[in-house]
Amino acid sequence: TLASNNKRRKISDDASSSRDDPSFSTNNISHPGPNDVMYGRGGATNAHIGNKKFRCIVESLKSKYLHAPRNEKSEIAMDAVALWRRFDPPGRFLKQE
Repeated sequence: TLASNNKRRKISDDASSSRDDPSFSTNNISHPGPNDVMYGRGGATNAHIGNKKFRCIVESLKSKYLHAPRNEKSEIAMDAVALWRRFDPPGRFLKQE
């Protein structure tokens, strides 16, 4: 759980993981790490280091995406996610429940 304004919130990965690595936890995360992207709007998610790092990845692919034909755009977006998930520890996309 994540303490915020004296309230407890569960955080979990938005997609089930097929990873066999037990260190790649996706449920009941108490402290999101530097390789976690937090879903949401506002200052807390914008300021999180993982969100900043992922925005840099997206920015690095922006020109390629903008100049790509429509049928290649989703592949470029999936490349950004795949790159994020290859980090050590693996990048995750988390939401508060």
